[in-house]
Amino acid sequence: METKPFKTINELFLQAMEEHQKPDAFLTKQGGSYRGVASRDVLLKVASLAQAFREMGIGQGDRVALLSENRLEWALTDYAVLGLGAVTVPLYSTLLEGDVEFILRDSGSKGIVVSTRDQLKKVLAVRASVPELQFVVAMDAEPGEFQDVLCWKELTGRDAGVGAEAVKSLEAQALRTQPGDVATIVYTSGTTGLFKGVVLTHANIASNIQACDRLFDFHPGDVSMAFLPLAHIFERMIDFYYMAQVVSIAYAESIDTLPQNLREVRP
Repeated sequence: METKPFKTINELFLQAMEEHQKPDAFLTKQGGSYRGVASRDVLLKVASLAQAFREMGIGQGDRVALLSENRLEWALTDYAVLGLGAVTVPLYSTLLEGDVEFILRDSGSKGIVVSTRDQLKKVLAVRASVPELQFVVAMDAEPGEFQDVLCWKELTGRDAGVGAEAVKSLEAQALRTQPGDVATIVYTSGTTGLFKGVVLTHANIASNIQACDRLFDFHPGDVSMAFLPLAHIFERMIDFYYMAQVVSIAYAESIDTLPQNLREVRP
């Protein structure tokens, strides 16, 4: 499928969610089986999360860190951050506390979104040493479970009326982003030494996606399986490419469960 031109990841996301609506834009395992998540629901959650980030002071060029294993919430958080013109700073879920502290300080991240309680413990252990960090959001935490930790479910669970207004606000803000604006800072240790931040713009990533446009014969009804770390730019760029091709994205539960997940989804 030949994609419609886009210059930023934000343009790509809005095109995919609004012009190619489908009941299974993403597939995630719930209650023992894979279930589809509709484009409209994705857009509402991203818009609600972006509005919450905006209310917490996130704007153009601000960095928001993301410490999580692959899951739907990872992608939705990424799109919400990018939609504000802000910068996503992904962290590998295997990093130790000292590495997390270094990247948060070096990137100047104003907030961080984490997945499990184990990942949250890493951040809470170093939070006092990172004065720039203004908020922590936990995907798996329940409301009020941890002091000074926000619940991801509450931030994305706004009612339909509020969500519709949030979508309009997201559209207006997201389309202000320019191709040369920074989209992400990906930290890598290379072969030795301290982690180094690789700065990538919207144009860097968009050009890669469009260069792949005619390499594969994808169709809107196709399904893909994401299993490499989203914290690495390869899987993330490929998932953007799938979205541009209107291909549904299913998330493997883990590398260990990948064979079983492949049988369940049959991508």
